[in-house]
Amino acid sequence: MIRKMVITLALKGDTVRLEVQFKTFDGSIIDPSDVKLNIYNEDNVAIESITMTAETNKVGIGNYIHDYTLPYGNDFITYEFFGKYEGKPVVARKRIDVEFVY
Repeated sequence: MIRKMVITLALKGDTVRLEVQFKTFDGSIIDPSDVKLNIYNEDNVAIESITMTAETNKVGIGNYIHDYTLPYGNDFITYEFFGKYEGKPVVARKRIDVEFVY
């Protein structure tokens, strides 16, 4: 389970901070292993996979952040934080609409 994913609309070329907090079903914070951030385009094709590290991305137990520059070629992207906890996958996924404002 998760949840602390906030962004829903952003501008193309802007940098956004993607965040996640992993939790159990009862709300306890968990610390998964092998955490990755995957970025998907409009066709649900992976365009980037970024390994989260304790030194760069971890800001607390089960809490990860990553500053990501939004691409110009898509009207939206989907980002996914993925990890493993007690041998099972934990996934958080959210769509960001990306606009170019004139």
